Amino acid sequence: MHELSLAHSVMEIVGREMEKYPSRHLKSIELTIGTHAGVETEAFRTAIQAVMRSSLWPDAEAVIVTVAAEAQCIACGARFAPDGYIPQCPKCGSAMCGIVAGNEFRVSALTLHDA
Repeated sequence: MHELSLAHSVMEIVGREMEKYPSRHLKSIELTIGTHAGVETEAFRTAIQAVMRSSLWPDAEAVIVTVAAEAQCIACGARFAPDGYIPQCPKCGSAMCGIVAGNEFRVSALTLHDA
């Protein structure tokens, strides 16, 4: 399950950021995960909660924001919701399309409070 290694990586990022604010406590971590990011959201949610429980911030909350996938046709410029990982334009039928949203995986925000 690569979601567990992703959760550990997220907590490493959080740890580096928290070093900048030694007198603050972590209240929540906001994560943005696209539907085409290759991450099973519920498995990741379980993994990040488990990793957070054994971290310096066991009471912090993980907030996951899901971004729907969106594709754009290179041939005609149409934007659409893809129905698979290899999108085909519903307007012109071209397979020359790219994912323009929904493939992100990032720590979007940390909410801190005073000690």
